[in-house]
Amino acid sequence: MLSAGLSNVSSLSFKRSNGVTAEGMRAFANLIKLLNLDLEGCLKIHGGLIHLKDLKKLESLNLRYCNCIADSDIKYLAGSSIVCVFSSDIAYSISLSDTNDCRNIN
Repeated sequence: MLSAGLSNVSSLSFKRSNGVTAEGMRAFANLIKLLNLDLEGCLKIHGGLIHLKDLKKLESLNLRYCNCIADSDIKYLAGSSIVCVFSSDIAYSISLSDTNDCRNIN
C-alpha cells in the first residue's frame, strides 16, 4: 500500500498525473500529517475527495484543471481543516464548517 511507509509525509504533488484515480485516492486517507496536496490536472479523481475528509491537518488542496470535479465531490470537504482549494483558475476559501460559504479569493 502506498501510504504504509509514508506516515510522516506533509506535502505531496501528483501534478498532471494520469495515474491518480478516485479509488487510488483511498491511499491518502492514512496520511494523517499531510498538509499540502497538489492534484492539479489529475483528470480521474471524480469521487475521490471523500478519502480526504478525515485528514485533519490538510490545509491546501490544489484542484486546478481538474475538470472532472463536481459539486458532489466538494461537499466531502465540509467541516475539514482545508483553508484553500484551488480549482480552475480561481482560488476559493472554504469555511471549515460549511461549503455554502465558499468565497472567491482571486
